[in-house]
Amino acid sequence: MKNGNSWNYPGYRVAMVKSEVFGTRPSLLKPIFVDLPDITLFSDLWLITAIKKINPDPLSRYLLIKECLSREEFFQTDLNLLQPFLKKSVPHWLIHLDDGKVLLEWEETPYEEVTEDELVNRIIRETGCRLKPGKGKGSAQASPFSRFFRDKMGGGFSLTDIDYLAAKNDRLAIFEEKSFLSDTGGLVGFGQYLSFAEIHADVVREPESIMWWLVFSSKGKFLIYDASANGFPERETIKHKRWGRMVEIPSKELEKVSEGEFKQRVLEFF
Repeated sequence: MKNGNSWNYPGYRVAMVKSEVFGTRPSLLKPIFVDLPDITLFSDLWLITAIKKINPDPLSRYLLIKECLSREEFFQTDLNLLQPFLKKSVPHWLIHLDDGKVLLEWEETPYEEVTEDELVNRIIRETGCRLKPGKGKGSAQASPFSRFFRDKMGGGFSLTDIDYLAAKNDRLAIFEEKSFLSDTGGLVGFGQYLSFAEIHADVVREPESIMWWLVFSSKGKFLIYDASANGFPERETIKHKRWGRMVEIPSKELEKVSEGEFKQRVLEFF
């Protein structure tokens, strides 16, 4: 870090999994996506990353998790639809947690039931990481996997959520929904912004060919940051009195569209 408000090199910035502070928020995008024809929508996605001090290898430090909130969802979800869009070095798992028991499926293997301790060990092996003491605590409002991860995985990992992946044929779109706006731009948590930069560089194939939008909602309008065109460049950070260290995307880089315009552009992409 150059000074108190500057960029920190990716991978050395997340010393431990943070306690959750955001809780849950209602989505303005999900009702729009539900109405889109013939598009497979994935939500409740998590990217696990071994911090670079432990494993700096981009070919082995990532793991994509699709959390299923019910057994029915677990058995109905085909995560392999995402395989053509992910680099071969990024494993992807389906998980459902229920009262200490875990349903687990990865790639082409049949599902199995494991304990939470077995899941901890498998994540460690898959990411080439190790357990370190951490202070993170799972919020009661968070999902079962988020609580499990923050309670059990310690400080050797970073964990970021991906709000929505939408797939149809050979097209993929990533949408991240945000509600933090200042007078001068949209705010993204520093650690999450850096994780997005890693996803852009190391996780998805051909990131320039996908639709990747950060969507800030404001008074019936959507403010869009087009990450597929602009990427995630180094930016100054600010310290928010409640949310901590944040990256601000300036208003001049955000495009304001109506709900109708948003929906039409998504349809045109697919």
